[in-house]
Amino acid sequence: MVKVFSLLWMWLIVCSCLAQSFAGHAISVSEGLPSSEVYEVFQDSKGFIWFATDNGVAKFDGKQMQNFHIQEGLKDPVVFGFFEDDQKRIWFRTFSGQLFYYEKEIIRPYQWNNKLTALLQRNLLTAIYSKDNQLWFSAEKFFGKVDSVGNIFKEPVDKADLTYKVIEKNCFLVASDNIRMRFVKINSQRFPIHLTSDVQEQKIHCVQFWKGKLYLAIDSMLFVFDGKSLSHVFTGKGNILTLSVDKTDYLWIGYRDKGVTRVEDTMFKKLWSIAYLSTRSVTKILQDHEGGFWFSSLEKGVYYIPNLDISYIPYTDESKTTAVLSTPQVILTGNQTGILSAYDPMSGNIRWQQPLGTYINNLFYTNAKVWASTLQSTFLIDSVLHYKKIYDVYVAGLTKDRKDNVWATGFVRITQFDQQGNCLFFQNVGHSYRKIIADDTLLYLLPRLGLHVYTTGLSLVSAPPQLAGFKIINVTSLNDSVLLLGTVGSGFLLVDKKSWNYRQFDVNHSFIANNIYAVLKAKSLLWLGTEKGIITMDISSLLKGNFTFNNITQSNGLPSNRIAFFAETPQSVWAFSDGGISVIPYTFTHKKATFPPFYLKQLQVNNHSVSLHADSQHSEIDLPYTENNIKLDFGYISFTNQTILTRYRLDGKSRWISSPDRSIQLTSLAPGEYYLEIESSIDNIHWQNVFIPLPIHIHPPWWQRWYVWLSAFALSLLLIYIYYYNRLLIYKQRHLYLKTINTHQQKLIQVEIETQEKERNRIAKELHDGVSTTLSAIRLLVRQFTQSKDDSVASQIEEQFQYTIEELKAIIYALTPAGLDRYGLTSVVKEYVDRLNKATPIKIDLTVYGTQTYTPAINIQVFRVIQELLANSVKHSQAEKITIHLNLFEDLLNLVYEDDGTGILTDENSSIQKQQGFGLGNIESRIRAIQGTIQFESSHLGVSYMIDIPILVNLHD
Repeated sequence: MVKVFSLLWMWLIVCSCLAQSFAGHAISVSEGLPSSEVYEVFQDSKGFIWFATDNGVAKFDGKQMQNFHIQEGLKDPVVFGFFEDDQKRIWFRTFSGQLFYYEKEIIRPYQWNNKLTALLQRNLLTAIYSKDNQLWFSAEKFFGKVDSVGNIFKEPVDKADLTYKVIEKNCFLVASDNIRMRFVKINSQRFPIHLTSDVQEQKIHCVQFWKGKLYLAIDSMLFVFDGKSLSHVFTGKGNILTLSVDKTDYLWIGYRDKGVTRVEDTMFKKLWSIAYLSTRSVTKILQDHEGGFWFSSLEKGVYYIPNLDISYIPYTDESKTTAVLSTPQVILTGNQTGILSAYDPMSGNIRWQQPLGTYINNLFYTNAKVWASTLQSTFLIDSVLHYKKIYDVYVAGLTKDRKDNVWATGFVRITQFDQQGNCLFFQNVGHSYRKIIADDTLLYLLPRLGLHVYTTGLSLVSAPPQLAGFKIINVTSLNDSVLLLGTVGSGFLLVDKKSWNYRQFDVNHSFIANNIYAVLKAKSLLWLGTEKGIITMDISSLLKGNFTFNNITQSNGLPSNRIAFFAETPQSVWAFSDGGISVIPYTFTHKKATFPPFYLKQLQVNNHSVSLHADSQHSEIDLPYTENNIKLDFGYISFTNQTILTRYRLDGKSRWISSPDRSIQLTSLAPGEYYLEIESSIDNIHWQNVFIPLPIHIHPPWWQRWYVWLSAFALSLLLIYIYYYNRLLIYKQRHLYLKTINTHQQKLIQVEIETQEKERNRIAKELHDGVSTTLSAIRLLVRQFTQSKDDSVASQIEEQFQYTIEELKAIIYALTPAGLDRYGLTSVVKEYVDRLNKATPIKIDLTVYGTQTYTPAINIQVFRVIQELLANSVKHSQAEKITIHLNLFEDLLNLVYEDDGTGILTDENSSIQKQQGFGLGNIESRIRAIQGTIQFESSHLGVSYMIDIPILVNLHD
C-alpha cells in the first residue's frame, strides 16, 4: 500500500478553452500508481476510484493508494477494464482473457477461467457483464455466455459486421470481425456504413447513450443511431478511444495522442478541449460522485481536476503578491518588486502594468482614484494612469472615513488627507501601527499585539485589555454592534463593540483554522482566507451562533491552500494564493459540503486481523482477557476533502478522544463492557456518527468471573462462620470454665466467711460464757475484799476490772453483734452507729428506707461491710462526716456510703482487691460472696461506695 496525501504533486492544467485554466493534480507512479500506462479509471458504488494499468490495479480513497498485483492474487496484472456486478463485486478484465473479481478485500479468480480462455483462443476479451452468477462477454469475433454451472454458449458475429447486442436495459456488448466493416448490426437490424479511406483502426470502437440516442465510434468517426437510422455526425481529431457523459449531460471524447473534447450540443458546434491534455492518449473520462473529473492516459498516469467551476489565472512572474484592490473597472495587484498590475475582471487578462519602484504594501480606492503606497512613497493614480507622488513617508495602512477623507498610518504618525491627496494634518501618537481601519467616527489601529481605538480627533478611546494578547491583522464591522477580528495564530474573534467581550473561533473552538489572512463581505457571505483554504459562511447565521461553513481547498481546485487576499467582482470572487489566482463564481458557494463516506479498513486484535462487517447491526467484539489490544484502521472516501476530524469514546459518559491519524488503538483494555462510538466532522462544529456503535466485551479471567467470586465469597463466609463458631464454642467453654471457677471461688469465699463467722461466734460465746463470767466473779471477789479496806488501790482495781469487762463486751459485740438474728439488720446497724457517734468525733448520719428482713447470711455480710467501711473512715479518712443510706427492697438491698475525708489514692485500672491496706479487698470478697456488685469512687473530696445485693438470688442460693 502506498500513501498518497491530500497534497498531491500539483500541476496546472493550462488550457486555451474560453481563456481559462484549471488547477488539478497529476497522479502517477511517484504518487502510488503501479504504472503510468492506465487503461481505465472507474468508480465503484462505495465511491472508491479504481485504476487499471499494465502492471496491476490500484484502489484510491482520496488519501491512500492500495495496489494489487500478482502477489495479491491478480495472476495477470495487465488489466483493461472493470465491471461491478449485482453483488458489489469488482470484476477485472485482463489481457490473457482471465477474469478476476474483488470481494471482501480479496482478489479471487473466476472459477471458469480455464473454459473461458480455451474458448477465446487469443481473442481479446472486450467487455463483460455479470448478474445472478451468469456472465456475458464479447470478444473480437463473437459473443458468449457462461451460466452459473460453467456451461458456455457462443454466438459468432457476421463477417464485415459491427454487432451491437443489448443484454438488458443500459447494458450492451459490441463485437466485430477483424475485416473491414461495412455494416452495423443493432437489434438484429443491419445498417450500412461508409468509412473514409483514412480509417485504419477498425478494432477500436466504443458506444455511449447520449440525449436519448446511441453514439458509436469507429476509429475517428462518430455515428448516431436514433432508433430508426444510423448516420455519421462527427469526425474527431484522432482515433477515438472512449466516450462518456458527465453529470451536466455533456459528451466527452477521448483520443489517442490528441487529448479530449467536450461536446455540449448534438450539432457538435460547441466544442471544448483542454490544451494540457492535447498530446495525451486519453483512455477514459470519469466524473466522480463529488463532481471531479478524472482522465486516464497511456503516457502519464491519471489527471484529476476537482471541478471546472473554479478557473485559474497564473501569475506572470514569480514575485509575491503583496496588495490587492478591487475597483469597478479592474482588479489591481501589487507585488514585492513594485509592479502594479490591472486585470480584466471578465477575461482575467492583464490590461496594463505600472512600475512603482519598490515593494507595494497598500492599495486603496476612493473617488475614481487609486492610492498606492510603497516602502518609500505614496502615489495617487487617476483613471487615465496619471499618477503623482503625494507622500514621501512610509505608510503601513490606508483607510477612508465617512467624509471621504483618507487616513494613513506609518511609524508613530497618523496623517489625514483630502480626496486630492493634500495633507490636512498629522499627529505623532507614540505607537507604531501596522494597519488603520475607519468605522463611522472611530479609527481602529493595529499595534503589534492588541487593538487601539481612536476618535477621528485622534483621542485614544480604548485599548481593550481583553484583546491585548492577540495579533490582529483584520478588522471588519459585521453590523452596528459586532466586529470581526482576524488574527494570526488565534483564528477570528467576534467582538462586542461596547463591552469588548468576545467569542473565539479557532481549531480549539469550533473552527478549522488558526490564521485569518484575508476577510471579505460579499453578497451576505463572509469569506475568510486561511492557511486551510477559503472558508465561506452566512453572516446572519454567524451572528446568531448557528452557522455552518463551506471549505474550498486545494482539493477543490485551488492552486494553494494559503489565501492572502480577496477581490470582489459582480460575478465572482478572486482569491489570491501562493500558487496563483482562483476565480470562484458565487454559485459555487451555494454547493453544500457533503460528508465523506467512512469505511473500516482493518480490525486487529493483538496484531491479528479480525473480520468485521461495519454495516452489520449485530457486529460485536467478544474477546478473552488475554486479547485486549484492539486497533481499528479506517478511512474516508473523498477526493475534494480529506481534512476530516475524527473522535471516539468507549462509553456514552466518557470524554471524546481525538484520532488524527485515521487509526484507533485500544491498549490493555480491562475486562468489562465497552461501547465504541466514532464521530467525524468537517467543520469542527457539527459532528455526526459515522460508525455503528460497536459493543466490545472483554471477558475477565476465570478467577475474576462472577460465579468464581460468588463461590469464593460463599467459601469465605463458610470459613468465617466455622472460625467464629469455633471461637464461640471456645468462648462458651472458657466462660463456663471461668463461671465454674468463679462459682467455686465464691463458694470457697462464702465457706471461708461462714467459717470466720462461726469462729467469731464461738470465740464470742467462749469469751462471754467463760472469760466474761470469770472476770465478773473475780470482780465480785475483789469487791468483797476491797470493801473491808478503805483503800484507793482497791478502788482502782475495781475500776480496771470494770473497764476490762466493758472492753471484753465490746470485743464480743464486734465478733458477733448481739440481736442481729433477733432484731434484724437495721436495728443492729442503728445501734452500732449510735455507739460510734458516742465514741468518735465524726458525725455519722444513717438513713434507712424500708423494713424488709433478710436472711442471716445477708444481714451478717452487710453488717460486716458497714463495719469495715466505718472502721476505714475512722482510722484513715480524717473525715468530719459520714453518710449512710440503707435502702431495703423486696428484691434488692442498696447501700450508699460516703465520707468527706481525704479519699483513697488508687490506680484507675486497679481493682478493689489491690487496696488490701484499707480492707477493701475484704469488702469486695464479702459482696461477691452474696452475688452483689460494688462501685467505688475516691477523690480528694472523699470516698463513695454504691453496693447492690440481689435478694432473690441469695434466697435461691
